[in-house]
Amino acid sequence: MVCYLKKLGLRFLRDESAATAVEYGLLIGFISVAIVITVFAIGEDIEGFFTVIHEYISSTQ
Repeated sequence: MVCYLKKLGLRFLRDESAATAVEYGLLIGFISVAIVITVFAIGEDIEGFFTVIHEYISSTQ
């Protein structure tokens, strides 16, 4: 049993697909943070834009 666990551990250390998965996870995390920051940065401008459109449509009816 110990020999099996040792082989399994060595195989895990040699396997680079886990490192690739971690890199992709970090990349997705950074992209998500960038999207959230962008949405918060331009959120008020977009809200103002839609408010103007709403007021214009309401006033023409």
